[in-house]
Amino acid sequence: RHGDEGEFIGSDALRSFEKASESNPAQIVAQAKAAQDDWTRSALVAAASDRAVSVLQATLNTAPNASLLAFTSALTPAALANNKAAANAARLLKACGSAASDVAVTKGIILRGLAEGIETPPALTSALKAVIASLLKDESVNTLVLPMAVKWDQKGDLEGQTKALTTALLGKLNQGILSEEQRATIARSLVSIRKNNQQILPALKNILNGTGSDTLKEGVLAAIGEVSGPDLGTLLINYFIAQDGSLKLKTFDQIVKRSKWAQELLKYMSEGKILPADVGPGNLSRLRNHPDRNTYRAAYRILAKIAPEIAEKDDLIARLIPEMEKPGDPVKGKAVFGACIVCHKLGDPGAAVGPALDGMGTHGAPE
Repeated sequence: RHGDEGEFIGSDALRSFEKASESNPAQIVAQAKAAQDDWTRSALVAAASDRAVSVLQATLNTAPNASLLAFTSALTPAALANNKAAANAARLLKACGSAASDVAVTKGIILRGLAEGIETPPALTSALKAVIASLLKDESVNTLVLPMAVKWDQKGDLEGQTKALTTALLGKLNQGILSEEQRATIARSLVSIRKNNQQILPALKNILNGTGSDTLKEGVLAAIGEVSGPDLGTLLINYFIAQDGSLKLKTFDQIVKRSKWAQELLKYMSEGKILPADVGPGNLSRLRNHPDRNTYRAAYRILAKIAPEIAEKDDLIARLIPEMEKPGDPVKGKAVFGACIVCHKLGDPGAAVGPALDGMGTHGAPE
């Protein structure tokens, strides 16, 4: 790591790790805010893991930015990774409860990380139970605390409070007096505990099929997309079938995030319930280039069967690639591009109907 004369040898990420290892929690948080890439943030998480609670508490003392939020999300599970999980959880929950309103997003990251990022909940000690019970009464954080309380309360000690709060939030979800952001936040919390209350999914469907704004519906779709489960995949696929325009695209964005949902959509296509034309060429390409191996293989197999013209198109492209690799004519290309911007954006010009074309020049002619 260091040369004979003490000079540093190694990557910037390693440099960040060594610096953070010798820093106090506030200094680590400052480094996390300034981090410019995932490698550096990962190094900072590694350096902070053995004192995760203190560092997470420090994140609640400063205005967040995107880099700090990513760091906070990655670090939160480490807070419960040792035999002091219950005590650490109580410390973090108290810190979230007393934190200022201007760090609400950071609080949300920590609380959701505690509720959803931990496979084995900590033991619900009397101290931890008291903290959770107190936060369930605090309207500034109880929406975020609810999923954690339901998941961790395996003996039902908090059932009265969690059921009452769930009922109250369902009522607020259906009211138009709250902001769209507040209603989306409620949806995000409720969807993760839907198995505890049979009214939750119908309430979310009512919003999606109602007369609310597309912004609200997009928020609910994003909330659903953040939680796994075959029932949610089926809900999204059926909603995708019924929509058109931007909401259809936003729904597909959520479906394709999870390989099992994408494979279920492909099954619908193989059964003729969804046509390739309903998915569109851009999204068909996303399925065929999905990062999950089983998903992209299923896409190639099913599309070859139900849409052989796609294979024919691939053959045609293969024959045209030698021509595409020849030097182009920018003047003629600009003229031809006038047809492209009817559906695609390149920077500011164009329409956001199909995928944006920004960066396409870096992929080369074969792509």
